[in-house]
Amino acid sequence: MSEKNKLSLIPLKDTVPFPGVITSIIIGRELSLRGVEYALTCSPDNPELLLVAQSDTRAEHPDESAIYTIGAVAKLLQSFKLPNGGQKVMLEVLSRVEVSNIEFSSFIAADHRLAPETKQSYEDESIIIDSIIDGFKEYIRLNRTSGLDMVLNIVQKQDVSFEQVVNSIAAYCLFEVEKKQTLLEIDDIYLRGKALLEFIYAANTQMETEQAVQMRLQDEIKKTHKEFYLNQQMKAIQKELDGGSETSEIAELQEKVNTLNLSDEAREKALSEIKKLKGMSSMSSEATVIRNYLDILLDLPWGNVAKGKINVLQAQKVLDRDHFGMEEIKRRVIEYISVLQRSEQAKAPILCLIGPPGVGKTSLVKSIASAINRAYAKFALGGMRDEAEIRGHRRTYIGAIPGRIINLLRKHKEDNVVMLLDEIDKIGSDVRGDPASALLEVLDPEQNNAFVDHYLDCEYDLSKVIFIATANSYHNIPRPLYDRLEMIEIPGYVEMEKLEILKRYLVPKQLALHNMKKSEFSITDEAALELIRYYTKESGVRSLERRLASLMRKCLRKILEDKKITKVKVTKDCLESYLGPHKHRFGLAEEQDQIGSTTGLAYTELGGELLTIEALSFPGKGEIKVTGKLGEVMKESVQAAHSVFKAKSSELGIEYANYKDLDVHLHVPEGAVPKDGPSAGIAIFTAIVSLFSKKFVRREVAMTGEITLSGKVLPIGGLREKLLAAKRGGITTVIIPKDNNKDLVEIPKYVYEGVEIVPVSSTDQVLQVAFR
Repeated sequence: MSEKNKLSLIPLKDTVPFPGVITSIIIGRELSLRGVEYALTCSPDNPELLLVAQSDTRAEHPDESAIYTIGAVAKLLQSFKLPNGGQKVMLEVLSRVEVSNIEFSSFIAADHRLAPETKQSYEDESIIIDSIIDGFKEYIRLNRTSGLDMVLNIVQKQDVSFEQVVNSIAAYCLFEVEKKQTLLEIDDIYLRGKALLEFIYAANTQMETEQAVQMRLQDEIKKTHKEFYLNQQMKAIQKELDGGSETSEIAELQEKVNTLNLSDEAREKALSEIKKLKGMSSMSSEATVIRNYLDILLDLPWGNVAKGKINVLQAQKVLDRDHFGMEEIKRRVIEYISVLQRSEQAKAPILCLIGPPGVGKTSLVKSIASAINRAYAKFALGGMRDEAEIRGHRRTYIGAIPGRIINLLRKHKEDNVVMLLDEIDKIGSDVRGDPASALLEVLDPEQNNAFVDHYLDCEYDLSKVIFIATANSYHNIPRPLYDRLEMIEIPGYVEMEKLEILKRYLVPKQLALHNMKKSEFSITDEAALELIRYYTKESGVRSLERRLASLMRKCLRKILEDKKITKVKVTKDCLESYLGPHKHRFGLAEEQDQIGSTTGLAYTELGGELLTIEALSFPGKGEIKVTGKLGEVMKESVQAAHSVFKAKSSELGIEYANYKDLDVHLHVPEGAVPKDGPSAGIAIFTAIVSLFSKKFVRREVAMTGEITLSGKVLPIGGLREKLLAAKRGGITTVIIPKDNNKDLVEIPKYVYEGVEIVPVSSTDQVLQVAFR
């Protein structure tokens, strides 16, 4: 090359030159060797070379694109030939340069110019320097590389500048080429120092983490080897004690797999886990997890079913023995059992018993299980929010267990148990999943033959399980789940039914619980009716049983305190002395005819209830105010009833001037109890008409029905429960929508015996019956 200003360029694979540093490199490539020779020839007294790092460290013959543009000019101090033909050269790096016009011939040459380098003064320079040196000390300790202590001695001298400290440490730290080149290309030495400090801290953190992991791994390996050694010794000792017996836990598991009627998938899974167990120490935590999994998998019934025969006649006897009345429900259950008797493979529907608390839903399911000779299992769903309760936990989690359904089958050892899904309308959901959606697969006859529990991780057949659900209300059952259930309503009991239940079931049960003889306690029918009417207020008999237990405790105490008393007979006259004053009012909803007050009928989760609706007027703007914790549906009913009244006021003989400046306050007492549903429209309308017409509403009349803006009366639900509430409250006349006449066919006459049912289709007919 003819240009005198060009210098030989030596591309470096794993080194980045920093100014002020004396370094040595080994040169082996022909182009680089000729470049050194050219430098010595051109300037034997002061030979200089350009040192630039390669961006592509793998390239043996780099082109211009594989070489960085920022490097350094260095003075060649010494050169030694090596036996392999290469050279070891010692260089003093002088300054940063920017190379250009790189030319390739017999060697590599390039133009260069000094790279700009700034040095601003900052107050925290000394802090940065101290931090770099401290970090470098830690770097030396963690890296354990010889030779770095010499660099530390140099940079700790008093007269060493900021620039010398930064460049020296940057040159000797074992960073990647890319990081070192990043430092070299920073023009401001202060910023270069801050970047170097960040790199040192990052490298120290990484090395500390790696060393901690290595130490932990070494400890675990030592522990595992020790456990394996001790375990082998234990096996050898046990073998000597057993006289060479080959029986072992693994052999027992293998035998179980061969004898059980596992599915192909489960058998493959079990054999795979046993194979893993053979290859590890029995004392390891993973072996414990595998053994627990195999214990659960092999404890399941896997096709084992109860052998008892199903007999419809025997089932009918059991149901009649355990439950009084409920003829319609028994009929449907017997139909269900008939299908099972003919073909246990038939995909029977999933029954859901709906009714108020205490009417016998759970005990009915127990009776069904007894009637068909099946085990009874209960799965309480109330308040459940975790999907894993049904599908199980994956085995990757600590403390993982299978779902409750699989656990119940494992407990009862049968695949055809009667499983009660209790309180299916009270399932919740949160961040842990939606249990109701998980139940869809369980309760679908087309899918549950291949149910996958996350813990088992293989299919299990649930099609033989007889699922029966219970709920208090339709409204809270998710719609997709609702579609998979066949609803059977269990309404509340009338007085005579409660009386028979008390005599036949509750009294004998409480006598046994209190260890009393039949001769020691008796209660007359009049006293029992008094107990039902004035001390309980419910559709079922749960509260009645508690009152009876309280009564029996007091009688037992009386017998034990006075030796002369050997038996107690509870009569109507002495009942109050045992249980105190009446707890509930029995009789008419209102004690006298009133203006602006009507009795409606409501259906709640607890059964039917009487609903008193009161209206009051005062000066205002003709608006209506509603109180009593009414839901959105009832608020809309109030607005509709008020509008119908305004539209029909002239027909009713009420002039506009009589109400246009009056506000109406409509209130439903027991404000703490939420009330909602489309069945109080005509009761609200009647109360408003009574208020402004000054007509008295008959106290013995109760009504239920929704109202339209044209004055028609729409049908309602829960008619039986409402009639029960009316009869329980002493109502003698009940107004119902005409379209609900068809529902009376399915309601036994004793439910509404003594109550006059008046079907209506318009508000005019309602007023004719309601007013004196």
